Amino acid sequence: MSNCRDFNGRVVLITGSSSGIGREIALYLSSLGAQVVITGRDEERVQVVAEKCREISQQKVLEVVADLNRYDDIERLIYETINEFGKLDVLVNNAGVSQISPISSPDLMQIYNTTMSTNVKGVLYLSSLSVPYLEKTKGNIVNVSSVCGLRPLGPLMIYCMSKSALDMFSQCLALELGVKGIRVNSISPASVRTPIFDKFGVQSFSLHNIIEMTAKSYPLGRIGEPLDCAKAVAYLASDDASFVSGALLRVDGASLYANITDPS
Repeated sequence: MSNCRDFNGRVVLITGSSSGIGREIALYLSSLGAQVVITGRDEERVQVVAEKCREISQQKVLEVVADLNRYDDIERLIYETINEFGKLDVLVNNAGVSQISPISSPDLMQIYNTTMSTNVKGVLYLSSLSVPYLEKTKGNIVNVSSVCGLRPLGPLMIYCMSKSALDMFSQCLALELGVKGIRVNSISPASVRTPIFDKFGVQSFSLHNIIEMTAKSYPLGRIGEPLDCAKAVAYLASDDASFVSGALLRVDGASLYANITDPS
């Protein structure tokens, strides 16, 4: 029986791959033989992850520093990928931002513009530019969403809105691109142990308590790890999922059904 999780020879572009879930996706797919494109806004972190991928695999790794809020950066990201590898097999739209956004926030519209630009508009444009290349390889797109797109969480209203939009985008695109042989799927993680807590301004002394409290409220008794998400992405991007398209795969430890407050 052939190994359907063999990514040898496949080119995978992962946005937001300089840290967190994106970093783990890049490392895991590298271990499966993929040629990966590491991209983010921080050049040093991009280099660190790229070097780690090279240690894991002998496959080629491309580093591209880019900001998905800039159309010219998105265009350059695709150009450099195709110029280096000549093709694209998998696009993983992982990059995203999140901020506390109560309706009373004096920065509400600024938060809205920043969040929607990165989480939705950037994904939309990058995906559109990728389609001609994915059609040639019969490739696929995996979007990294959140359970916050499936249930409301007041303090993260705008983030929830953006992830709901991303989920609908995934399903609509699966319908449109299926005739081209391109699959489109999405994963929806719950809380995952990543640096996102730092972005919420959580102090290190309280981080452990937050993780412990959240883990106790999850039916599986723990929060997610980046590798949980990476393995889900690998499944959806692999030939094991050749008849899976338009799926929203929850990677949440059944937390969607629990009465909890989730900071993911």
